[in-house]
Amino acid sequence: MGTLVTLRRMQETDWSKVLGWPGYRVYRHEIDEAGKTLKLWVRRKRGNRKLVCSGCGRKLAEAYDTGCN
Repeated sequence: MGTLVTLRRMQETDWSKVLGWPGYRVYRHEIDEAGKTLKLWVRRKRGNRKLVCSGCGRKLAEAYDTGCN
């Protein structure tokens, strides 16, 4: 139970540090205890205009989520 209390107290800036994604920040998070899931909403930081594919490294003009729910 101690871990869950710690997770609930984490702020968006803490989640951003945990992810370690330069140029991005977590602006919202949601913990579902029953479903044992964590949702993080992430956006690019202001001024970070370069989009790069994490799979192939190619620069992108626009990105979208393919969603695997």
